[in-house]
Amino acid sequence: MQLNPRSMAYQIPGAGKSFLVKTVVDILRFLEIKDIEVGPLGSTEANVGIEKGILSVNLGRTYGRYKHSLREEADIEGLFLAMKQILLLICCLQ
Repeated sequence: MQLNPRSMAYQIPGAGKSFLVKTVVDILRFLEIKDIEVGPLGSTEANVGIEKGILSVNLGRTYGRYKHSLREEADIEGLFLAMKQILLLICCLQ
Protein backbone atom coordinates (compact mmCIF):
# COMPACT_ATOMS: atom_id res chain seq x y z
CA MET A 1 0.00 0.00 0.00
CA GLN A 2 1.44 3.34 -1.04
CA LEU A 3 0.70 6.18 1.38
CA ASN A 4 -0.28 9.56 0.06
CA PRO A 5 2.00 12.18 1.67
CA ARG A 6 -0.63 14.85 0.97
CA SER A 7 -3.55 12.92 2.41
CA MET A 8 -6.13 14.84 4.36
CA ALA A 9 -6.37 14.60 8.13
CA TYR A 10 -8.88 12.13 9.49
CA GLN A 11 -9.49 10.09 12.63
CA ILE A 12 -10.06 6.43 13.44
CA PRO A 13 -13.66 6.06 14.68
CA GLY A 14 -13.76 6.24 18.48
CA ALA A 15 -10.18 7.51 18.76
CA GLY A 16 -11.24 10.64 20.66
CA LYS A 17 -12.51 8.46 23.50
CA SER A 18 -9.44 6.18 23.61
CA PHE A 19 -7.09 5.91 26.58
CA LEU A 20 -4.25 7.32 24.48
CA VAL A 21 -6.09 10.47 23.41
CA LYS A 22 -7.62 11.03 26.87
CA THR A 23 -4.15 10.69 28.43
CA VAL A 24 -2.63 13.20 26.00
CA VAL A 25 -5.44 15.68 26.76
CA ASP A 26 -4.90 15.17 30.51
CA ILE A 27 -1.17 15.84 30.07
CA LEU A 28 -1.88 19.04 28.14
CA ARG A 29 -4.23 20.20 30.89
CA PHE A 30 -1.63 19.31 33.55
CA LEU A 31 0.91 21.44 31.67
CA GLU A 32 -1.68 24.24 31.58
CA ILE A 33 -1.92 24.37 27.79
CA LYS A 34 -4.85 26.54 26.80
CA ASP A 35 -7.31 25.94 23.96
CA ILE A 36 -7.15 22.14 23.96
CA GLU A 37 -9.53 20.75 21.37
CA VAL A 38 -9.98 17.22 20.12
CA GLY A 39 -11.83 17.64 16.89
CA PRO A 40 -13.30 15.14 14.44
CA LEU A 41 -10.11 15.13 12.37
CA GLY A 42 -6.69 13.83 13.33
CA SER A 43 -3.40 15.50 12.61
CA THR A 44 -1.74 15.07 9.23
CA GLU A 45 1.54 14.38 11.08
CA ALA A 46 -0.02 11.16 12.39
CA ASN A 47 -1.55 10.05 9.08
CA VAL A 48 0.91 7.22 8.42
CA GLY A 49 -0.21 5.36 11.54
CA ILE A 50 -3.85 6.30 11.12
CA GLU A 51 -3.93 5.12 7.49
CA LYS A 52 -2.65 1.72 8.70
CA GLY A 53 -5.36 1.59 11.39
CA ILE A 54 -2.92 2.32 14.23
CA LEU A 55 -4.16 4.77 16.86
CA SER A 56 -1.74 7.71 16.56
CA VAL A 57 -1.30 11.13 18.08
CA ASN A 58 0.85 14.11 17.24
CA LEU A 59 2.81 15.52 20.19
CA GLY A 60 4.71 18.73 20.58
CA ARG A 61 3.64 22.25 21.04
CA THR A 62 5.48 25.34 20.03
CA TYR A 63 4.64 28.76 18.80
CA GLY A 64 6.16 30.45 15.85
CA ARG A 65 5.58 31.89 12.44
CA TYR A 66 5.40 30.63 8.87
CA LYS A 67 4.65 27.03 9.92
CA HIS A 68 5.25 24.33 7.32
CA SER A 69 7.28 26.63 5.08
CA LEU A 70 10.98 27.12 4.34
CA ARG A 71 10.85 30.28 6.50
CA GLU A 72 9.38 28.48 9.53
CA GLU A 73 10.39 29.92 12.90
CA ALA A 74 9.69 28.31 16.26
CA ASP A 75 9.86 29.51 19.84
CA ILE A 76 12.65 27.51 21.51
CA GLU A 77 10.79 27.40 24.86
CA GLY A 78 8.09 25.39 23.11
CA LEU A 79 10.57 22.59 22.50
CA PHE A 80 10.97 22.07 26.25
CA LEU A 81 7.19 21.89 26.56
CA ALA A 82 7.13 19.26 23.82
CA MET A 83 9.75 17.17 25.65
CA LYS A 84 7.68 17.35 28.85
CA GLN A 85 4.66 16.05 26.94
CA ILE A 86 6.59 13.11 25.54
CA LEU A 87 8.19 12.16 28.88
CA LEU A 88 4.88 12.37 30.73
CA LEU A 89 3.17 10.24 28.07
CA ILE A 90 5.89 7.59 28.30
CA CYS A 91 5.47 7.47 32.08
CA CYS A 92 1.68 7.24 31.80
CA LEU A 93 1.76 4.41 29.26
CA GLN A 94 4.17 2.16 31.19
